[in-house]
Amino acid sequence: EFKTMFPSRTRVLGDKNLNLFLTHQQERAKHYNYSYYEDLKRYALIAFYLGTYFDEDELYPWVQSILEEDESFGVKVDNLMEEFQILSRQTMGEEFIYFLGALEKLQRLDLKSIEDFTEYEDVVDTLKYIYPQRVKVLGEEKLYDELKAQKLELNQYKIDNALGAFTYLTTKFMLGSYVLKDPLYAWVGKYIDKTYQNDQEKSRALFEKGMSRVRKEISEMKKIRGKGE
Repeated sequence: EFKTMFPSRTRVLGDKNLNLFLTHQQERAKHYNYSYYEDLKRYALIAFYLGTYFDEDELYPWVQSILEEDESFGVKVDNLMEEFQILSRQTMGEEFIYFLGALEKLQRLDLKSIEDFTEYEDVVDTLKYIYPQRVKVLGEEKLYDELKAQKLELNQYKIDNALGAFTYLTTKFMLGSYVLKDPLYAWVGKYIDKTYQNDQEKSRALFEKGMSRVRKEISEMKKIRGKGE
């Protein structure tokens, strides 16, 4: 069913990572005592957009709040879908126009100007320019917290420059806080763990790989939008 709904994305993802994603969703749904296939499918559908570990992601506190309710899994998924649809309208808009616009702005960013960033405000202001709808939904304070919290992570991955910090945060901002272990985006972990001569080389490789993915996503979204016109 996912291959039918998302043919291009699942083809890029590959059978192995698709199976890892679906297995993870089933295990999480078991944790919440699911009973019906349709509820599992809707839960997995949300995860396909928000990230495999969306139920643990602090960027989406409403998810954890709903899943802690004393309700059946089906009712919880109803509530998750309702909130997810609100989020989609606020951050993607009709025919994903907001998201597509964000990707196009991201693609146009000047690498040299990012390398000159010196303050957290530089990163947050750029994200506000790229994707103001999502920043508004998530909250600027949450983004500042993410920036400060990721310092240890950047040290762990030997990234100590503005481009690397920006690329790392933006990837998590767009794809979810747990993107490094998400089978939906296996390429992120692959390039983060890869050995480079220095952190500048690693940061540029991550940035360029991310831009390559952005270009592919823009192309796919325009094809989808064209079919609907």
